Amino acid sequence: MELCQLGPQSRMVATIKSTQPFVLQRREAVLQFSEDSEFHGLEVRAKLDVDIATFLQFQKLGDNPDSDDTRILFEKFGNDIILEWNMHDEDGQPVNPDGNGFMSLPPNACIAVVTAWAENVSSVGEG
Repeated sequence: MELCQLGPQSRMVATIKSTQPFVLQRREAVLQFSEDSEFHGLEVRAKLDVDIATFLQFQKLGDNPDSDDTRILFEKFGNDIILEWNMHDEDGQPVNPDGNGFMSLPPNACIAVVTAWAENVSSVGEG
């Protein structure tokens, strides 16, 4: 770091030479379910790193599941976090990995996916 003075009335200014940009890498995970789960065999590729505003919204939802934001957040989860999955409906038809597809699932399936995601997000860096 170098200090330079710009003139008699100016303050000292620190300049940094050759600063390389830091490129943030967003991580993903494949969520899988244990053999004793009713969702064993389901695989969901999902974003692990979301912006802090989204993370805090989901954390708030966990504290207050009857919140008016519940529907919006479940749609957001489907649209912004789920990237792909092998989910099919009861008729064997693929369910789109988006907000509409997520909202078409029964509550226990949605909660299982969100819970698996939350466990993976909170365990990142542990081990």
